[in-house]
Amino acid sequence: MGTLEALLVFFLHFKALHCCIPAPPKPVGSGNQPTTAQPTEVIITTTVQGERNETKHETATTTFAVEHEDYHYNCKFEFSFTVDKGFNTLASSNSDCKKANKASTSVRFLGSHVFQVVSKDSIAMTCSMAAVFISNSGGIQLVDQAVQESIKCEIKQDNCVTKDGPQFVSKCSVPYIYDGRMYQACTDWPNEKAITKDSMLWCATKTDNNLVMEEGQWGWCSSACGYCGGKDVVENSTENSAQTTCKTLEGNTCVFPFLEGTQRHEKCASWKSKYKWCATSLNPDLTYKTWEKCDMTTCEPDVDSLCKTVSGPSTGQ
Repeated sequence: MGTLEALLVFFLHFKALHCCIPAPPKPVGSGNQPTTAQPTEVIITTTVQGERNETKHETATTTFAVEHEDYHYNCKFEFSFTVDKGFNTLASSNSDCKKANKASTSVRFLGSHVFQVVSKDSIAMTCSMAAVFISNSGGIQLVDQAVQESIKCEIKQDNCVTKDGPQFVSKCSVPYIYDGRMYQACTDWPNEKAITKDSMLWCATKTDNNLVMEEGQWGWCSSACGYCGGKDVVENSTENSAQTTCKTLEGNTCVFPFLEGTQRHEKCASWKSKYKWCATSLNPDLTYKTWEKCDMTTCEPDVDSLCKTVSGPSTGQ
């Protein structure tokens, strides 16, 4: 029987057995602790009905020891995946097996390898896959398609992520603003939104430069998430009204409050008494992302801009 015929027979045999592969056992003892596969992001461009769509995928690599016919091998398996609408593997994988010394733990044919994957967005998952391989003149070779089809990943229960809704699986983007209120965690506001999903909490998964939730960028939270009732962003006060009209010299709107390191600014900040500046966009932790010089004719003046010396060694200060 030729090599191609042998492979065909193997695939048919594996397909018949694949549904009967037992679920991977939970790790027991230090020798079976999952290994960590560190992901790297790749961008795959596809063409659908004449439109160009860019979808972000990630790749993970895991290594494990295999024992076969009194020989020992160290195998590496790389695969692509997404966590959009749940965990999904893609038709792209690569593997390599080399002879090695005997390892403290190893798997045999159809044995289960348990490992961990952490996505680019820090979503931690426990994964398993079956060791499916064939013998060749140099040792063994993983059957990439069969291994890939056996991969199963579950998100760790202690992860606060969205598990349903328009955007899942995803980390919450906090803080976020929705309907004039700012939240630091998942919420049930407004109440009618939560009632439609068995009183589940929800959070924003993406915000604009002003921390306002972008349309459709939210999801229902997992049970590991905390709760926040939110706080009104705009209050009926002269101070807040003045801040919302503060502009930069380039004509852009200042964003308040913002953090400069650990210092919080509610109005334009001073730089070496030379000029005032403000944030024009923020990072999720409220630190400024971009900034510009303030147009003080539109911004609330402070004591420094109103009180100056008129004589003496520091005139004008």
